[in-house]
Amino acid sequence: MVDRNFRPGRRDGQSPYGNRQLSEDRYAWVRTFLGQFVILLDTSAEDGDLNVTIYHPREKRAAVALGLTELTTEELDAMQELFNKAFELARPTTRRRDEIADEAFQRGDDRYARSYREPPQLVYRQRTLDKHSEGVQQRPAPVPAVTWGGLPSDFGELRESSDEVAEQHEGGSQSQDDGTAAD
Repeated sequence: MVDRNFRPGRRDGQSPYGNRQLSEDRYAWVRTFLGQFVILLDTSAEDGDLNVTIYHPREKRAAVALGLTELTTEELDAMQELFNKAFELARPTTRRRDEIADEAFQRGDDRYARSYREPPQLVYRQRTLDKHSEGVQQRPAPVPAVTWGGLPSDFGELRESSDEVAEQHEGGSQSQDDGTAAD
């Protein structure tokens, strides 16, 4: 029988929302009344190009992802035209509704919810978009020469490229362990 006090969720102390760190792919986002819309830039494409996705996470529903770079140029142009037209058609109505709500609020009428909405947040991450990670872009620092217990500083370095066989070291054919048997 199922426990009547059961509550779904994680019990390991981890947040169901991840580690609360921004994804490396997150380039920009806007928070509005309709939710959050994110521009994701992925540089790990096989061809080395930049993949651009508009991502819209939705609470308790599947997220919507529009892979813009998956489109052809003609499709991308048509989609841009469609969205531009939608914004153009919506702007006069939106402006009029904002004015009505503002005038009503000035008169003391507070029934319009748009008067209490938070202003939208548009954020662009302040970072450069590099094709390769920092480790690939910069050469590693040279390793300083070190002497170990009186050995010369060039001991253990790689030989120059040649066809010669390495020198034979004195020491015989006996193993260098202490001779004790393993249990």
